[in-house]
Amino acid sequence: MVLEPLSTNTPVPTTTSSRIKALLLQAWRERWSEVEFGRNIKRLLPRGVSGDVYHLAEAILRQAVSGPVPNALMMTYLEHCLGAQVVSFGTVIQTVTEVQPPDATSPACSLCLLQFLAKFM
Repeated sequence: MVLEPLSTNTPVPTTTSSRIKALLLQAWRERWSEVEFGRNIKRLLPRGVSGDVYHLAEAILRQAVSGPVPNALMMTYLEHCLGAQVVSFGTVIQTVTEVQPPDATSPACSLCLLQFLAKFM
């Protein structure tokens, strides 16, 4: 097995939370499917540990509502994590109520969050 040297330009995240955020950005840039994202996020999390410990739902939602229009890809990642029980339903509901879009008056973000919750009620 040959290890490639790390490039000096790429920052190496040290904590699991920062690795999760880096993985989210990589998944978004490369347009991963939700299954590919789920596989990679499970590799990142320690065995037997929920994504709730590392605030995975919050990290995904913050990326999803960071603009005037919600990021549909991030919402599918969150939906997949919920279905695969990587995050708990209670944590997702709590996070939805706490996360505020930058433009709090954005009807598109509010509608997206309400539709997301309606899927699971």
